[in-house]
Amino acid sequence: MKVKKFIAPTMPEAMNQVKKELGETAIILDSREIKRSRFLGLFGKRNIEVLVAVDPQPARNRESVRSKKQTANHSTKPTNYAKSVQKTKPTIEKLPTHLSLSNEYPHPIESILQRLKENGINEDTRAHVLQNLLSAYYKKDEKVTDSELIDVTKAFFKQEMSPSIQGTTKQFKHLYVLGPTGVGKTTTIAKMAANEKMKHSKDIAFITLDTYRIAAIEQLKTYAKILDIPIEVAYNAEDLEAAKEKFKDKDLIYIDTAGRNYMKSEYIQQLKDMAKFTEEDKLMCVLSLTAKEDDMDMIYHQFSELPVDTVIFTKADETSTYGQIFNLWRKHRFAIQALTNGQDVPSDLLNVDDEVLSRLMVGEKLW
Repeated sequence: MKVKKFIAPTMPEAMNQVKKELGETAIILDSREIKRSRFLGLFGKRNIEVLVAVDPQPARNRESVRSKKQTANHSTKPTNYAKSVQKTKPTIEKLPTHLSLSNEYPHPIESILQRLKENGINEDTRAHVLQNLLSAYYKKDEKVTDSELIDVTKAFFKQEMSPSIQGTTKQFKHLYVLGPTGVGKTTTIAKMAANEKMKHSKDIAFITLDTYRIAAIEQLKTYAKILDIPIEVAYNAEDLEAAKEKFKDKDLIYIDTAGRNYMKSEYIQQLKDMAKFTEEDKLMCVLSLTAKEDDMDMIYHQFSELPVDTVIFTKADETSTYGQIFNLWRKHRFAIQALTNGQDVPSDLLNVDDEVLSRLMVGEKLW
């Protein structure tokens, strides 16, 4: 590709220069506001600098090659990610939502885009990453290594997700753990409680509302006995209030809710009626990474009737794709509490940071 820099007083004027010299297929790699000094460095004038790339292959030949590919494949592929992107700090929502993976871009970049696709990262996010990759690639005159491009990709996810990873610094007393059947809520509670007790010397209690499955009560009681943590079973709202009063001197109270089919809104209402949530309560939704992304999306949406703002992702060791984490986060903007990557208590609980999540987003294996 041919790369050229344009400078003009305004973005529209810069775009007119680009179209006039390079045509409609030019790709905007980067744009920024610069200040050019005049006499003795005084009276600086603001301009727009645009870095642009264009395929030097003649348009007619390129269209001919593309036509042959389409005939051979009996399909029509999306058009090139080009046109104009007016930006200083672009947002995902303003970017194109269609990508072509048919040798339209340098091979190292296409490899990363394919890697993100295989990891479940959705198309419009890949389009945004593409712009960052193209900018890095041509700013260094195509002398950028594969590992440097991976670092550019990681940097994108770090910048996007870092605020939500950190979450809130507010201290909560009652920690409700919610989620559908089979996601691993009870084991996750045991892992979190064990970490808080052993690493931070917290005084902890358990309350279980999961009276629909006898095995669930016995499982939490077993963990409570091993960890030397008191436990109460609440069958109704009165029992719950009595248990919270009994444990009022504890540092943290983990409350295990019933595993139900939360696709049905009546179960959400039952939980809301029983718990009567207050500002002292933190609600954490547990989602399994082995579930379909659409199902996780629906479940979290159902929980939006409750003050849920935090997610724990379980069974990370039982899947090979992690892009759904970013896809769901981008849609709902929740805080990410932790990941679980096995059954061992308390070791298989991973507190996430921007480095962990960025590595997962590019498909690196952490266990």
